[in-house]
Amino acid sequence: MTAKLCVDYIKPTPLGVKLKLIGRISEIKGRKVTVKTELFAGDEICARGEAIVVRIPDDFLKSKN
Repeated sequence: MTAKLCVDYIKPTPLGVKLKLIGRISEIKGRKVTVKTELFAGDEICARGEAIVVRIPDDFLKSKN
C-alpha cells in the first residue's frame, strides 16, 4: 500500500519513444519499504521518484469484508 509518493519532473517526456524505468529498494524498515525510481526516454532522464510503501498482511482484505 502506498504511504507516500514524491515525483520530481526533470524534463518533458516525449511521446512515441520507449521508456525505461529503473527502480531500486533503498531502505527496508519493518513493514516499510522505500523505493527510488528513475524514468528515462532514451538516454535522457525525465523524472525521478521516491515511494514509501507498506507491506500489508495477507489477511488484511479478508478482515474488511
